[in-house]
Amino acid sequence: MLRSELKIAIRFTLLTTLLLGILYPLAVTGIGQLAFRRQADGELIVSNGQVTGSALIGPVISIFMDVPRQPATVMTRPRQALRILPPQARSSSPALTAI
Repeated sequence: MLRSELKIAIRFTLLTTLLLGILYPLAVTGIGQLAFRRQADGELIVSNGQVTGSALIGPVISIFMDVPRQPATVMTRPRQALRILPPQARSSSPALTAI
């Protein structure tokens, strides 16, 4: 009786490992490649026929581009530093509005 239950448990473990560990990830990856080709490949940037990078790695954050650099103010007086940020930066971050 115990042997048959052990065989069933081993078979079930192997079956679920095969289904959930191998077949399901392959199916989801395949569907992702078919439906969202560019995004699934990492939004590669091609220049002169060669892949030069990915648009997802190191995106440009333009919200802080116009902010003057004042490291002493930022480090020692956070309320004053908050005043130099553009309005959209102040309202978009809950951490900054808590200061």
